[in-house]
Amino acid sequence: MSISTTAVFAESTAFERLVLDRLMPRYGSDSADEIDLREAMVGTGPVQVKISAFVSLFAHAVAEATASMLPLLFGAAWKLLDLIVELALQQGSAPSRDGNWAIKAKARALTRGDANAAVLGGDPAVWAALGALYVATTEHRHCLVHRLARFCQQSLTLSGVDAQGQPLRALCGEELQAFVRAAQIAADAVIAGGLQAREADHLRYELDRLRAHTGQPLLGGTKADSL
Repeated sequence: MSISTTAVFAESTAFERLVLDRLMPRYGSDSADEIDLREAMVGTGPVQVKISAFVSLFAHAVAEATASMLPLLFGAAWKLLDLIVELALQQGSAPSRDGNWAIKAKARALTRGDANAAVLGGDPAVWAALGALYVATTEHRHCLVHRLARFCQQSLTLSGVDAQGQPLRALCGEELQAFVRAAQIAADAVIAGGLQAREADHLRYELDRLRAHTGQPLLGGTKADSL
């Protein structure tokens, strides 16, 4: 199916977005903060603020399990990025007539500047970094899909070799997390019609954590707090 509209993109990525949202939500919280406005609103008392930080052993176990699955989550996130690129190319200056794109062809078209960055909201620097991330991780994706990837669990990394047998720059655990979150934010923005200021700032933050792979200038993003 040709990814030529936002609706088709949303339908084609529904499963991946659901899985990633459940296993690695973009915004988390480690506290149970409460703000009670009831008495203040009727003029009978002050605003009640309760802050009670907590640590859940179950949540910790889930976090450890999720970390161990990061390479697989990377695969789901890479599909999101792949279809974002395909949508931008189909809406760009040189779309494919039949809608069929090989990954190498997408990378070349991105490098030529054929994509329509407006699918993400039109920020040239953010789009350039996202496109560079796609190009930089295509071989990691190939290694993962074709079972040539290597995982180190002690200090979680995803690595492998390119088509010429040269070692790839490994994606460490923090970079895998940044990749997943960047793809999530970008996918949601495509469906919503563009990035809001908060999401754009968070996306810049995650892309900055991947500069060793993209080689792009610092975007100066800031991590968003929990919702």
